[in-house]
Amino acid sequence: MTTVVITRTVENQHHSLQGCLFTSPGGVELHTSDAKVYVLEGESTSLKVGDRVKLHGSKLKKKDSTSGQVFVVEKLNKDYGTCP
Repeated sequence: MTTVVITRTVENQHHSLQGCLFTSPGGVELHTSDAKVYVLEGESTSLKVGDRVKLHGSKLKKKDSTSGQVFVVEKLNKDYGTCP
């Protein structure tokens, strides 16, 4: 008798990111303290450029790596005010 065990890893795609908001030709971007840049999609209408925020959402992997990383905003967790 042979026993086969299949292991499946479930990855949580929901994340929180914190950083400063900037404008770019592609829209609004979040610049994190570890020098990563995310183009924001989704619920970004309540975001104010120039503020430091904490956002909840999910990271997208794009096939075209030249466009950078994309973060789909589900909600604004906290607005810390103006970026330093």
